[in-house]
Formats: sequence, C-alpha cells, structure tokens
Amino acid sequence: MRNLCCQGDFTVGKSLTLFVIVTLCGCHKEQSATGPKADPKATWNFWQTIQEPAPRNTLFRRIEGFNAENASAQDLQTLSLLFHQMAETCRGKASQITSAPVASVDVDAANYGVKKAHLIVEYAKMLESMAQVTENQSQLTSGEAWVFDYLFAVARHSDEGEQAWGKALKEELVDKAKTFGDLQVDGRSIAAFIQSLNDGAANLRAVEMQTRIALAQRYGREFPTSDALAAQKPAPAPEVLSSAKLTPMREELMKNLIGHKIRNAADGTWSFDSLGEFQTFDVTHGTNYGDVVDLEVTTHVKGRFSGEEHDFRLLLTYQKWKEAVTLMFVQPL
Repeated sequence: MRNLCCQGDFTVGKSLTLFVIVTLCGCHKEQSATGPKADPKATWNFWQTIQEPAPRNTLFRRIEGFNAENASAQDLQTLSLLFHQMAETCRGKASQITSAPVASVDVDAANYGVKKAHLIVEYAKMLESMAQVTENQSQLTSGEAWVFDYLFAVARHSDEGEQAWGKALKEELVDKAKTFGDLQVDGRSIAAFIQSLNDGAANLRAVEMQTRIALAQRYGREFPTSDALAAQKPAPAPEVLSSAKLTPMREELMKNLIGHKIRNAADGTWSFDSLGEFQTFDVTHGTNYGDVVDLEVTTHVKGRFSGEEHDFRLLLTYQKWKEAVTLMFVQPL
C-alpha cells in the first residue's frame, strides 16, 4: 500500500511539475513573441517625437543653378551658412529626441530613438565639416575643385533626407580627391565618412522596420515612418505677393543688392557698387514659400565710373531663418 501511495504521489507530483513547466514555457514563449507592454500613450507620443521630420530648408532647391565654376564669394558664403543651418537643425532634432519624456515608454521604441539621435548627431558633424571646407575655399588648389561640385550635389539632394549623401557620391568622382589645404583632411576619408553615414542610415531603416513590426503586434496599431508623417503635413501652398506688398520693398531691395556680383552669359560680370547705378528698378513678381521668398526684379543700371549700361532681369531669393531675413542668392533670369 505504501508503495502504491508513493507511486501515486509521484505520478501526481510529476504531472503537476510538467504542468508548471509547460505553463511557464508557454508564458515565456508569449513574452518572447510580443515583448513586455509599456504605456501605449507614452510610447505613441515618444514615437511621434522620434519620427516627426525636421524642418526642411526650401532654399536648397535654389542651389541647383550654381556650381563650382561660377560660384561667387557670396554664393560660397551662403552655402557655408546653409550647411551650418542644416547642422543646427540636426542637433535640434537630436536634442528633441533625447529630451523627450521616456517614463513608461516601450524599450524597443526607446532603443530605436537612441540610435536615430546618434546618427543625426553624426550628420551634424559632417555638415559642420562641409561648412568649414567651404569657408576655407581659398586654401584649396585647382585640383581640389571637385569638393565644391560634391558639396553642391549634396545640397541639391538635401531635401531627400539621408539618401542625399549616397546620391551625391554617385554624381562625383571622389577618388580624385586630395588634401583640403590646412584642414588636413583627406578627401577619401571624408568620402568614407559620408559612405558610413549612408550605411548607418540604411541600417537604421532596417531597425525601424523591425521596431515598427514589434510595436504594431504589441499595441495593435500602425507606428508610422518619418516619410508617412511628412506626407500628413504637406507644406503650405506658396503665396503670390500682391503689388501692394511688393512696391514698398523697392528701396530695400536695391540696398540689399549692393556688394553682390552676378554672371550673365551675354553681359559678363556685373558688380552692384552703389545706389546711383540703378536708373530704373521695378519689383515685378514675388512668391512666399514660408521659409523662402523669391522676388523678380527688372533694372537698368549704369556704371558710376565706367558709364556702361545694362538691362537685367533678376531673381532675388531671401531666406527667413529664425528672426532674420537675408538675401541669399541673386540670379539673372
């Protein structure tokens, strides 16, 4: 009887043990598949902060008409300023991510946020290097002129986000690079750094997809990409400025042109040196894009000392950055 009881106790105990093991394994399997749940609202708000695209600078679309061969000193100064602005925007976005509330945020979303902020900071470093190269352009030799072609190529693709670096690399032959003067930075090293950023962006997109899948399964909703959020908030339609707004700008625009040079295939190079040169000056059209304003003007100029006269139709591009409004580009039309 004792043996039977012991055998029965063992059978019951064995079954209970197996039940506990199966139950625990089942729980562990479920957690592995879905992960621990955090606060859905906090996670969603954090994700929105991560994925909200940084403001894009409309001005970069105006660079397409410039290249290293005809870029004036003002153009290069403008390009340097724009790279600094892009770097500042990147650092601002990284700071926005790292300062977001993280209490009760899903760990997968938080880890993705850390990786994205790190990559954005690396972009900022690269942009500052580009600004420095542009500012030190007088130290470059003619054999290093490719760097400006590359910088303009990056600028042309800047509104395409992380893909800008790779597309610019395809446009330019970086294997011909030499040392950038006193910067002591080899062109191939810069190219390699940029390629590493491009690779980092590709890896981040893969992590983003994995994270979005995990979060969707965990919380039962779609967590959008940055592109999807950007599409939900299209840029405001451009505003055509009325004559009533354009006419008062006339004198200020003339003053802003002083010191600028333009190149024109028919008339060569012209430098605006004084207000007395402007024989006529009319503002014919204006478009406000939000952060950029394009103004078209026609003018007849006469050189104060040379007596030369020319007719010009110009596009003046202004940028609104924080509290400042600055004339950035002057192009003949």
